[in-house]
Amino acid sequence: MITFATLFLAASVSLGAVVQGAKPIVSPDVHADRSVTFKLQSPNAKAVTVGIEGQGNLTMTLGANGVWEATSKPLKPDIYGYTFSVDGLIESAGADYA
Repeated sequence: MITFATLFLAASVSLGAVVQGAKPIVSPDVHADRSVTFKLQSPNAKAVTVGIEGQGNLTMTLGANGVWEATSKPLKPDIYGYTFSVDGLIESAGADYA
């Protein structure tokens, strides 16, 4: 059986953005308490949210390196779809899957 953390880890490998010369961005990042931190690199964006299936939207905050970040409350083990909204445009988190 695939665990909650394994699914998010698999997603993080394909969704982690890499800035040249910088550490890869790990997103989503599942914590021991089952809260999840989402990150998205978009330094020129004015407003970013992450929508988590069945959980609503989280407003993300911009960090010094152009990476937006938000952490959910602890989630029950399950598979959660999520999308990012960047300046009102929705980007599917799974868009890079064929």
